[in-house]
Amino acid sequence: MEKIIVFGNGQIATILSHYLSQQYDIVAYTVDDEFAKEDLFNDKPLVKLSNVVTSFPPSDHKMICAIGFLQLNKVREDAYLKSKALGYSFVNYIDHGANLIGCESIGENNFILDNVSVQPGTSIGNGNILWSNSTLAHGAKIQDFNWITSGTTIAGDVTLGCRNFLGINASVAHQKIIADDCFISANSLVNTDLNSNQVVLSAPGEVIKLDSHRFLKFSGM
Repeated sequence: MEKIIVFGNGQIATILSHYLSQQYDIVAYTVDDEFAKEDLFNDKPLVKLSNVVTSFPPSDHKMICAIGFLQLNKVREDAYLKSKALGYSFVNYIDHGANLIGCESIGENNFILDNVSVQPGTSIGNGNILWSNSTLAHGAKIQDFNWITSGTTIAGDVTLGCRNFLGINASVAHQKIIADDCFISANSLVNTDLNSNQVVLSAPGEVIKLDSHRFLKFSGM
């Protein structure tokens, strides 16, 4: 197995390490110096970023950044750029249960989890996280450092810029353009182009006064 270093020591790093360990040998974790409070993480060395090149040189190790959508993915982007400046190259994690047929290009430092569907003619940049059961339809262009949550559907020929967050079961209609740094909440439908820094919210589900047993009785279910 190829030896890698994982940038991150939070919950997302723990979750994604379960996936990574299926394909890679995780030899260590690294974080910015001020966050390296312990010597171990997930029973592996946790190394300050200032020391990582000495301990695990880029000539022998690759890296991947397993950081969530903090500051609309900017923290993950910064980690990538810092590590890149130290000379590291990056792996992708593409789950064996993902379906990528005819994808034109994939950059580096991406996570594409189980049951993700990527259709022909798509392209994916760097640093994106596509969580389980999301769909990129034909011709979609995904740029860098986006977080695409479970159940999200991005329709054909959509362009998605950088550092966007799409919540659970969000949908983007055909041929729409989403710029950078947008927040799209769970269950939202995007059916218009979005400029940078826009927010799309879906109305929350209504909690009715009837309890579940009475509701089923009166609904005839």
